[in-house]
Amino acid sequence: MKTCKPCIRPSAGLTIITLVLLLSVRAHLCAQDYLQPQNKVWVFGNHNSWDFNQPGAPQISDNAMPVFSNLDLFSNTTACVSGADGNLLFYTEGNKVWNRNHQLMPNGTNLAGAGTAPVGRWPVIVPEPGSAYRYYIFYTAVSGMGGNLACRQINNLYYSIIDMRLQQGSGDVVGGSKCIKLDTMIAECSIAAVAGNNCNLWLVTHALNKNVYSSWNITKDGISSAPVNSQVGDTVLTIPGFAPASVSDCTTESNWSDNDVCTRSWFWISSTLHFSSDRQRLILTAIMPNPEGSFIEYADFNPSTGVVTNSTSVYY
Repeated sequence: MKTCKPCIRPSAGLTIITLVLLLSVRAHLCAQDYLQPQNKVWVFGNHNSWDFNQPGAPQISDNAMPVFSNLDLFSNTTACVSGADGNLLFYTEGNKVWNRNHQLMPNGTNLAGAGTAPVGRWPVIVPEPGSAYRYYIFYTAVSGMGGNLACRQINNLYYSIIDMRLQQGSGDVVGGSKCIKLDTMIAECSIAAVAGNNCNLWLVTHALNKNVYSSWNITKDGISSAPVNSQVGDTVLTIPGFAPASVSDCTTESNWSDNDVCTRSWFWISSTLHFSSDRQRLILTAIMPNPEGSFIEYADFNPSTGVVTNSTSVYY
């Protein structure tokens, strides 16, 4: 059976604990992914980037990514992708998309919608299988800043499609293919993509308040209508004290509306999801404010079926 492994660009905005974890535990397994030409340029916030096409990978300060303050808590992750020649194609923070010339794509705003201060988070860029010029951007989206969040967009999973043939080769978001909701109640930052065994990709997420992994199959024909769900491992929880202001239950989407607002403190859960380079294992980190509530979870992954099994958790 033919095996295809398209390049997948991990998000550049790693949390400190995840970065340390990758360096100390999984760095050797992930190294080959970062050596691919499509990953030669890393774009961060504060206009900074690293160009691994150049000797010493110098830091460059010419991109248009905004300055992220310590309080800009919902826009501190980025994703970018380069072409087969290693040159930058485009980058995003989950709400806007810039081309290689650091200009906003004409249709590259409001990826997370045009509601009350919508903010995309934790973008992941993957190529469309079988295409040399189309890409998916997957991301979660929340609304509001500070202690308030609009219930209707809490941790929803969205995607937009980029076509690099548009705008004379500079690329743009495809009309009618922006801010498409794929799923709801996704654990914050728990999105990762991995190559399958049949010229396909798997987009894997972890549910919020459930011990469920969801694997979406992506082929040349599009995204599967339903994910492969695996009930295994621990639960990524909302924090204690997450309380709705105007509805009885923010975890039930039927209760959400444009005017319903949930309030919570400044401290909340955060989680990240990554794969080993052989695609056989995944690792989930969940950081929670309650004592001994944070954990690291390892599990087996089947790249043929998208099924997650045999999880082991370590609490800290």
